[in-house]
Amino acid sequence: MDKFITAGYSRTQVLEVLLGVAFKTLSNYTNHIIHAPLDTAFQAEAWDEPAQCGNRQCA
Repeated sequence: MDKFITAGYSRTQVLEVLLGVAFKTLSNYTNHIIHAPLDTAFQAEAWDEPAQCGNRQCA
């Protein structure tokens, strides 16, 4: 935290970063648990699980 403060940031900004990371983490876990649908705007970026590869190693 000393390096953060020395770089010109405040203790309040440190808290803002921590709260942002915490909120995003909780949001991600919540969406995963409740199986929230992906927004239409992001459908083109949706990840699909690869098919089973049998005895071959999946790429």
